[in-house]
Amino acid sequence: MEVPYFTRSLTKKIVNQGLLRWAIHEYLDKYFWKLNKNRPGYHSCEVTISSSGTRILIRAVNPQMIIGRRKRGLLRLKQILKETFNLPEPITIEVEQIKQPWVVGKYVAERLAQGIPRVRNLRRFVNAIISQIVEEVKPLGIEVRIKGKLRKRRAAKMRFAAGVILHSGEPAEKYVSHGKARAELRAGTVGVQVKIVYVPLGSKMPDEIRIRKSTEIGPDGKPVAQKLKEWLDEIDEKIRETLRTLAVSSSEES
Repeated sequence: MEVPYFTRSLTKKIVNQGLLRWAIHEYLDKYFWKLNKNRPGYHSCEVTISSSGTRILIRAVNPQMIIGRRKRGLLRLKQILKETFNLPEPITIEVEQIKQPWVVGKYVAERLAQGIPRVRNLRRFVNAIISQIVEEVKPLGIEVRIKGKLRKRRAAKMRFAAGVILHSGEPAEKYVSHGKARAELRAGTVGVQVKIVYVPLGSKMPDEIRIRKSTEIGPDGKPVAQKLKEWLDEIDEKIRETLRTLAVSSSEES
């Protein structure tokens, strides 16, 4: 895939780099799955192309499995990406570890897909995974959908959910991690879809409202009750001043 990286139009440059990033992400996803069923836990990548070369940042659960012994895996991957996408040199590949893999929907979906062929009680297995995620990560919500031939001739659907699931709006785009995977059974293929709603520390939802106590200290070091009293006194003074002005103007007109 050849993409014109350097163009005079800024819009075309942004679109071209976005298309290239999507193509490299899809290629890496299939590459790691064919290599070892995505044991490194590949999640996503960022591609930056400039006049000084190409920089690719790969996010994965097990970075060492991508790097390999003496960086052989990284060098092989660099050569493959160079030949496949004709990237400008020098090419720099960095691998970043995902500290909380249970927050990533893709990682959870692949772990579920790997365990489905081995378990007898599917509901107990999925509920155990959801309980583990809730205890360790404490997400706002999690949803698992499984569809396919589950040891029967006819396809079936199963849905597991816990907490609050966001489907639309800016919070859904910002805090929801999606993931898909598939499991191969004797009866056929089973698809797994996962949604995880996770709000990091320091962030809050738009509908979260916190009411402070009157004895609580505000950011300026004053108690909230004192600050509220000063604010009300200021509003009262402005109202009285406005009424005085109106009284004076009406007396002059009369």
